[in-house]
Amino acid sequence: MIFNFAFSKKKIVIVGLGISGMTLAKKLFTYNMDVTVWDDNPKIREIALKNGLRLKKIQKIKFSEIDFLVLSPGIQHIGPNAHIAAKNAKKNNCKVISDLELLYYLKKKTPPIIGVTGTNGKSTTVSLLEHILQNNGIKAEACGNIGKSFLSIKNLHKKILIVEASSYQLERLHKLKFDISVLLNIQKDHIERHFKMSNYINAKKQIFKNKTLHDYAIISNDDEYCEKIRKELINEKKTNVISFSTNSSSKFNIRVENHKDFLLIIEDSCKTKIKIIKKKLNISLGKKNFQNVISAYCVSKLLKIRTSSFKNSLYCFKGLPHRIEKFCSFNNVVFYNDSKATNISSTIFALNSLKNIYLLIGGESKKGNFSDLNKNFKNVVKTFTFGKSNQLLKIKIKQKNVFAFKNLKDSVEFAFKEALLDKRQINFLLSPACASFDEFENFEKRGSFFKKKIQELIFKTQK
Repeated sequence: MIFNFAFSKKKIVIVGLGISGMTLAKKLFTYNMDVTVWDDNPKIREIALKNGLRLKKIQKIKFSEIDFLVLSPGIQHIGPNAHIAAKNAKKNNCKVISDLELLYYLKKKTPPIIGVTGTNGKSTTVSLLEHILQNNGIKAEACGNIGKSFLSIKNLHKKILIVEASSYQLERLHKLKFDISVLLNIQKDHIERHFKMSNYINAKKQIFKNKTLHDYAIISNDDEYCEKIRKELINEKKTNVISFSTNSSSKFNIRVENHKDFLLIIEDSCKTKIKIIKKKLNISLGKKNFQNVISAYCVSKLLKIRTSSFKNSLYCFKGLPHRIEKFCSFNNVVFYNDSKATNISSTIFALNSLKNIYLLIGGESKKGNFSDLNKNFKNVVKTFTFGKSNQLLKIKIKQKNVFAFKNLKDSVEFAFKEALLDKRQINFLLSPACASFDEFENFEKRGSFFKKKIQELIFKTQK
């Protein structure tokens, strides 16, 4: 049993049996805990039954007798569209939590738990930290929203956990605290879930919940929302605050300067300057990755990793698939897969990371203002919209060279021919700013399709 005795006696309902939900249910079942499960998908319910899990319809569950409802992050728990399980739980004073909250109930104190959140860059930062720590002989593993439940980690109590925490998970935290918390940035996103920006900001602030003076809050100063939270944390004096910035100003604890051939990490407080050679990096050189690098440096310093070891680990980090992923080049064209950019702010980051861009953008739109893209189009040569939102994007994007297509396949084929005819060095970028569900099951499959299609087109052109 990895959970404490008090928790082992609780009655739990798990609704939503995705990766984390199913892992949690199976683990609690092996501990003979009182756990009941449900999923709205009948195929998943069949899998649950095959695994010996106790399945019960929501309407038949007596929530007055239940201690915790563990609700899948993707299931709404507030507002008019709240799931019936959440409504029934609230009526009966049953706590609605995310799977991350269960970290609080572990039987033994683990090594430090690091929490990372932000509108953009959290997956890359979590993976970078895992890489740096493991590269320096430290037992550490990434988990959470990155796609791995902490309960699937072997020798859990011996490892530093690096948790990617989404706003959906953070808004349901009660007692859990992170030893080190990182907030990268806050941009408009998930308004369809949180209803208003203030709710989204408050969810992100939960990464600093329950902090003490033994803990650390690492927070960006690059946007107004993070700056406001930073000032609040400093004024409260309840934890240690380390702020960082990608802007050249000495008023921040740690900052990064972008020079032609190198990045310079500067700590004025201890007169430290660390030079990062750009040509040795395997990641794109935009503001988003600068934030990832400098926040990872802040964590590494707290964990007493030497500067030389940090730099060597950084140079051999290859980044994440589907995150401004440079995967091939042909003639005058370099191809980038940024399929994970499912919101407008992610695409804006990509547009400011490259020059001479042929942009493929589209899919199933989220609530957001596509017009916000226009002031970030200085590096875009031509735009190719596709999918369900192709006509809406064509209207909203105020640029001469905009071409609309019904699907990703058609847009790729047309844009590929156009790019090869261009005499300039072209960066061919898929950065959709939309969800994938109009054509694909997820952004990974969209990105994989794009890469495969490009490889096919290159092969045909070479024949």
